[in-house]
Order: sequence, then structure tokens, then C-alpha cells
Amino acid sequence: MSVNIITSTQPYLPNQSMTEQQSYLRHNSVSELVAAQAAATPNAVALTAGGDSITYGDLDKRANQLANYLITLGVGPKTIVGLCLDRSPESVTGALAVLKIGGAYLPLDPAYPTERLLFMLNDAGPRVLITRAESAEKFSEGSWKVVSIDRDRAIDNYSTNSPANQVKPDSLAYVIYTSG
Repeated sequence: MSVNIITSTQPYLPNQSMTEQQSYLRHNSVSELVAAQAAATPNAVALTAGGDSITYGDLDKRANQLANYLITLGVGPKTIVGLCLDRSPESVTGALAVLKIGGAYLPLDPAYPTERLLFMLNDAGPRVLITRAESAEKFSEGSWKVVSIDRDRAIDNYSTNSPANQVKPDSLAYVIYTSG
């Protein structure tokens, strides 16, 4: 999967010195930077994975819908959300949605043994787990709400407008478990 974080034209930082650009980047969250890029170049490709690609405009809209849905499930600042997805536009959309509302994402590799995944989930205590429908069953016994990103049509009913920014400079962004 390839990700275009900054384009060669950098439309949201025109004619600025490196110092000005660094200041801009330092004072804006990842979600704000993606939203700015989506506003400036909505049809530019943001992500490519295999044969699939997604534009900045679509990435931002989908992340906003998922973020607004997650808010109804109680996700907000300092809330952990598990992401058990292959590397894909969906995984980036999920992480971005969580970051937009000040939550922290817990990336989980679906190739790991179920036992290991359940250990990490039980240890981290996420409020929500985002996964695909084919994996949802093995995670149904936890204290978290399971969201099937590919089947939960309720997500499509939520606003594509960005939720209120709740990100603070000291907000937790992610939780990582290492192999030891």
C-alpha cells in the first residue's frame, strides 16, 4: 500500500519557507492536515493498495462518517479503538476517524493468532473494535462493541462533515503492542 502524505505541490503550504511549513505542521493534527489536503485537492489520490485507490476527498468524507458513528458508540478523547484490519484504505480510514475525535487506535494484525489478539484487546480495553465481517465472530465475546467496517451500513447514514475537533497536543494517538 502506498500513501501520499504530502504532494509535490503542497497546495495547503504555498510559497512558504521551510520554517513556516514546519510551524504549520507542528501546530496542526494529522486529521487537520488530511482535511486541508482534501479541501485543496479532493480528487487527488491519497492511498493506493493493490488495485484499489481512494482520493483525499473520499478518505476525509469516509473518515468523517466513521468518526461521527464512533461518537454515538461513546468514542471520544482518550478512548481506545481497536483496528483489526489488513493494510488497506479501510485501515487508514479507521485510524483517521479515531484520530479525528481525539481517540487512540490500537492496530491489530488479523494474521496474528486469535489468542494473541484477544490478549491485546483484553489488556488495552478498547471501547470499540473495528474489523471486517469475516473476523467479527471471533471477537464477539469481549467488552467492546464490534463494528464490521465492510458490512455496517449504519456508518453510511452519518454526516460527512468533520466532527468537532477534540484533539489536544497531549492526546494519545495510538497504543502499540510489540512482539517482545
